[in-house]
Amino acid sequence: MILKVFFLTIILVSLFLTTYKPDTKLKKIKNLNVASVIFDDSVLYDININNISRIIQSQKAYNYDNKKELYDTTILVRNGVNTNSISAEYMVKQNNIFKLYQNVFISRNNDTQINSDYMQYNEKKQIIQNNTDFILNYDKNQLIGDNLYYDMKQGIFTAKNTHFKIVRDE
Repeated sequence: MILKVFFLTIILVSLFLTTYKPDTKLKKIKNLNVASVIFDDSVLYDININNISRIIQSQKAYNYDNKKELYDTTILVRNGVNTNSISAEYMVKQNNIFKLYQNVFISRNNDTQINSDYMQYNEKKQIIQNNTDFILNYDKNQLIGDNLYYDMKQGIFTAKNTHFKIVRDE
C-alpha cells in the first residue's frame, strides 16, 4: 500500500511539474543607465585643419547616452595663442557643462590658476562657477574666497567672502 501511494505521488508530482509553467517574463528595469562605451587609461584628441584643439586624458571614461563621466582627468584646450588646462579627480559632462569634483585645478595661459574642491564649467560660454572655497592665483597675486563666478571670455569675475594678497614688483 505504501508503495502504491509513493508511486502515485511521484506520478502526480511529475505531471504537475511538466504542466506547470512559471512566469518567466523578465521585468523591464526602468531608468537603467548603462554606459555604452567604457575607456581605461584613454587619450582623446580633437583635431581640426590647423592643429590639435583639445586633448582629454583620463584614467577611466564612461560614455552614457546623455552624459560622460571621467575619472582622474586632464583636459588641455588650445585656441590660437591661449592654452587652458582643467583637471579633477571626477568630472561629469552633460550638455556642454562640466561638473568637476575633488582637487579641481584650472589654468589659463599659465598666468591664472584656480583651485577648489568643486567647480562648474560651461564649455560653450567659458564660464566657471562654484559655491565652495577657492584660491585664484594671478601672476604672484592671490584671491581667496567662495562662490566664484569667472567669465573667461571677458575676464570678469565676482566672488564672496574674499581676501586679496597682492604682491607689487619693485
